[in-house]
Amino acid sequence: MSRTVKRGLSLSLIVLLLLLTGGGVYALSEGNTPMENVGRSGQASLEEKPIQPPVNAIPGEWIVKWRGQAKESPYYEILDLQEKFRTGKVRFYPKYQKMAEEILGKDPDILYFQPNTRVKVEALFNDPGLGNQSYLRQTKLDQAMAEVSPNPNLTVAIIDTGVDFTHPDLKGNLLPGFNLLEKGASPADDNGHGTQLAGVIGATRDNKIGIAGILSGVRILPIKALDNLGSGDAYTVAAGIRQAVDQGAKIIMLSLSDPSYSRDMEDAVRYAEGKGVLLVAAAGNNGERVSYPAAYPTVLAVGSVGGNNQVSSFSNRGPELDVVAPGEKIYTTFLGGDYGTATGTSLAVPQVAGLAGLIMSKYPDYTPAQVRDLIRHSALDVNAKGWDQETGYGLIDGMKSLTNSWQADYWEPNDQSGAAKRISINKEISANLSSATDVDWFVLQTPYKGKYTFTYRGTGKEDVAVRLSFYQGGSKLVKRVDWMGSGSVEVPVVKEALYVKVEALSPVTSPFPYILENRFHIYGDDFEPNNTRETAKEINLAAGKLTGTISFAGDVDWYRLTLPYDGKITIQVNADTVQLDPVLRVIPPGGDERKVDNGSITSPQPEEISLNVKKGTLLIGVENFYGQAVNAEYLLTWSYTPLLKDTFEPNNSPLYAKGISLGVPVYGHIGSLADYDWFKFSITQAGFYRVDGSNFPKGSQGQVILYNGNLKEIGRKKMDENSTTFSMSNWLEKGTYYFRIDAAKSFTNQLYRLVLWKVESAFRDIGNHWAFDSINTLAKEGLITGYSDLTFRPNQPITRAEFLTLLSRVIDLPPGSRSVRSPFRDVSTGFWAYPVIISAYQKGLIGGYADGSFRPNAPLTRAEMSAMVARGLKIKPAKGSDKMDVNPYLAVYLFKDIPLQYWANEEISFLIQLRVVEGYENGVFKPEKLTTRAEMATLVERIWF
Repeated sequence: MSRTVKRGLSLSLIVLLLLLTGGGVYALSEGNTPMENVGRSGQASLEEKPIQPPVNAIPGEWIVKWRGQAKESPYYEILDLQEKFRTGKVRFYPKYQKMAEEILGKDPDILYFQPNTRVKVEALFNDPGLGNQSYLRQTKLDQAMAEVSPNPNLTVAIIDTGVDFTHPDLKGNLLPGFNLLEKGASPADDNGHGTQLAGVIGATRDNKIGIAGILSGVRILPIKALDNLGSGDAYTVAAGIRQAVDQGAKIIMLSLSDPSYSRDMEDAVRYAEGKGVLLVAAAGNNGERVSYPAAYPTVLAVGSVGGNNQVSSFSNRGPELDVVAPGEKIYTTFLGGDYGTATGTSLAVPQVAGLAGLIMSKYPDYTPAQVRDLIRHSALDVNAKGWDQETGYGLIDGMKSLTNSWQADYWEPNDQSGAAKRISINKEISANLSSATDVDWFVLQTPYKGKYTFTYRGTGKEDVAVRLSFYQGGSKLVKRVDWMGSGSVEVPVVKEALYVKVEALSPVTSPFPYILENRFHIYGDDFEPNNTRETAKEINLAAGKLTGTISFAGDVDWYRLTLPYDGKITIQVNADTVQLDPVLRVIPPGGDERKVDNGSITSPQPEEISLNVKKGTLLIGVENFYGQAVNAEYLLTWSYTPLLKDTFEPNNSPLYAKGISLGVPVYGHIGSLADYDWFKFSITQAGFYRVDGSNFPKGSQGQVILYNGNLKEIGRKKMDENSTTFSMSNWLEKGTYYFRIDAAKSFTNQLYRLVLWKVESAFRDIGNHWAFDSINTLAKEGLITGYSDLTFRPNQPITRAEFLTLLSRVIDLPPGSRSVRSPFRDVSTGFWAYPVIISAYQKGLIGGYADGSFRPNAPLTRAEMSAMVARGLKIKPAKGSDKMDVNPYLAVYLFKDIPLQYWANEEISFLIQLRVVEGYENGVFKPEKLTTRAEMATLVERIWF
């Protein structure tokens, strides 16, 4: 599998390092706890869940973590070993490289393993010699630098391409450092990226040359993990983190990112956090979701803004973002004693790390969590109020961070659900309970259906029992758990806000601090389990699309399409974030597997393939290039066109009608005006059935006619000149039926498509409507047909002509003749409802207005509807209406807005007495209120059906 990674334009160009670790972490079972990606035998299975080697994988090299002491092997050599961490880099001998995963998976002494991968510098743009250090003023770091002298004993590690030890603005602050690529050699920068980062944070101040570093005078520890091309490997970067911690670094800068989660990297991150080290990382430069390691819960994730505090277009954003800092045209040190400007989230990282160093210098006892909190909650809102996915908590503010001391609880007041504070996903927060009655509310905006894993840890000197309650949408209790000390719980969620309530269950004698961490895991899609070709799920050819997820490491989603004819199919898969880099696998009927992987993190694009295919079963597989679970969705689409052969011929009469099944499309063409295509189907359950026709040529005026088993026409739908599709819905009892397809203009250059469905309703837009039953009853009786797009539009006002048409059908009023002169000046003989209006006028149902008009297209009022219905009951009685003595004053007695002289007083009273209309709670009828189509359907159904 190959992939193109965009390289820098020159050594003076700078941006984020993209750490493409690829491949998943493949773990064996540990104790009694099942780990991800374990085969049926309890060991990683090569056949079922193969690791897809990423493009940046180093051939034959693997990162391995042993359960105990590392052991030599006849299959590979150990290139490097971190004995303290039981982690090493191994290279398989050539003859065993293809079996590497199987060999490692079967070794009971190995805890987990993953392919070792390259990392690379990717430059955006660079303008040497332009700009100045305006970013210091923008963030008020210039004032902060004047306020606090950096602690000279503070060590800041830069894991990157090394640093230029000869640069006059840097050499006074540099420790010897380490070269992890060539042990014993100097970590000198032969690329330029590390030197640019070092200048922002560590350039010497007040030396009358160059620029002023934010932490001038502190010890800068260069750790070279990347070569002159900005290339390295994941193992070495993780080893660099551990090396920095062991050398006493208190801040580690990571201007690198990876769209894929890496267990080895997180192990290194947690080791650093456990040793009191703060990690600051770049969010990424893809204009997408926050990448790793910035996305880990305890890493300070940094995005970029321009000089106007607007989010940089390239800056990644998302639920894990913490803060932003300037990242465009940052003036800094370059190789060879030079200076210039550079752009990218990489350049925002040393500003945040520098601010962290100033805080540590002023408050040496602060923990990494306290430093993170202070930076977050001192930030300046430059977007939405509070935390948001574009800018996190906001733009760092140097002075505010130094003048505001750390607070144990930044979230107050949040003692009610309405005051819940928004927190970011996949991050750790600190808060406290000030008393036994204090309650803390937080809210997370869940991006997808799935589950959270919440981890709670009390950090106070006393033990306090706490209760955590989780509410969906703020009101529906999902889960509740009580803890003393610490604990972890999984909470299922939908795509809706999740509210978290924290309260004490035991006495609190002094403010009780705690830490709450959350991890989000996306849902497994409805097609699981379908991880093998044998378990591929059948999908509907007519549907054309589906949404899926990669919800666990090694997940491969397989689908099966049944192609009824030879033809052409186009398949595409696209993800909603670059963290999911989909790979498309297609096995056509009788053919070999095709693998499509055109996109990459640097050039995201849909994976697409078009194939000429034979009839039969086609398999589609979708997987993540990096092999890991991803909190993202992918959209799989397919478009199928059969060969232009009408395979159902001959079917020119009911005798030769071809069978059609629910949900299975049939295709054909109309070869001449005498060509009628007949199809036959049987149903065993009464209900609404819809036929959808598509791909008719414009101008063909195709039509479908529905017949019952006795060949009596019961439905018809014809397209106009400009239409290419149609839909028709009918209520059908059990039995046999026929479709006849014809057209006013023949065509053989394309195939029409016809699909029959069983549906819940006659109309597409009344699924959960309160008038669902009434509308469907009238549709079943054939009294209403809705609009051409099969919508009913229930909340739309009904016109006078529309209601009169329905009423005439209900009371069996025959239409009048168009030859009769119109009694209304605004109703011409060509009007669509003219026969109905003439007949209704002749029968006394309507009388029109004083100006001689009928206003057929005017919306109907409640009074007008009542009058028409009451008069219709005299033609077709219902509910004993013909035996009723009507009280003509009933409406006047009941409703204060119906005066005695009101024109429809008697008709409204009649319907009230029949108990088919009602007024409103405040004693009014609202006779002039417009009537909706749903209200009309409900009234008619209530009276006559």
